[in-house]
Amino acid sequence: MLCTPHQDACLNAQLLPARTATQPQSPAHHQAVRLQVRVSAVSSSAPVQGMHGRRASVFERLALDAAADACAAWGGDPSTLQSVFATHSGDAQAVDRLLRSVTTTPVAVSPLTFLQLVSCTLAGNWATRNHNHGASTTVTAGPYTLGAALLEATIMVVCEESPCLLVVAEVPPPPPLSMPDHVTAPHALAVILSPMSGSGCAIELSHMGTQPARRQPVAPLDSLRAVLTGAVRLATLAAGPSSHVAIHGQCTRRATGLPE
Repeated sequence: MLCTPHQDACLNAQLLPARTATQPQSPAHHQAVRLQVRVSAVSSSAPVQGMHGRRASVFERLALDAAADACAAWGGDPSTLQSVFATHSGDAQAVDRLLRSVTTTPVAVSPLTFLQLVSCTLAGNWATRNHNHGASTTVTAGPYTLGAALLEATIMVVCEESPCLLVVAEVPPPPPLSMPDHVTAPHALAVILSPMSGSGCAIELSHMGTQPARRQPVAPLDSLRAVLTGAVRLATLAAGPSSHVAIHGQCTRRATGLPE
């Protein structure tokens, strides 16, 4: 996960609990950092069948459909959004194509396949299609990807005081690249997070590093979606080997753009 000096300064100055002379000077990572934002839209499970071009991969179609769906429910201008794209394995099918192509004689690697291997290509394609010049971060953190990406997007919203698009997308790697903790079916989720002054339902994200985080499935999207759509009030996601984020919310489907 990438974080600019501006974000670090904002986090340290505004979000960590204030200290007094009588408080123990414990390391910052033992403190609980609480961030409040609003969920302005959550993508539905159905693709919007956007126009992506005949060379777009399944991975790209999934992610861009989810992003377009969330932006439509949000109702704002996509060109104004910051963005965070998250993936555990990237376009795993493109990785498989490249590895197979380098074993051929003569070696014939497609430039398009090589481009699709780069995780941040997805963010670039989305920005190009929407004439977006906002800041963007791509997160790949293994089994901690979803928690780390949600924390990154929330920090961007709080520090910059502007909405952020969070997109999580995965496709299952074909054999022999597949491993037990990889996803078994393609999926994507997009969320618009906004400052507390915006519209939508409020959520609080608490980041704690006091206990080693339990390893979770690659993309525990079901628990996150349950909070964002109002099915449950609390979810916990691992954000690193010794940190986790707890998401508290009182959302409804209507508030996040999903049908009742």
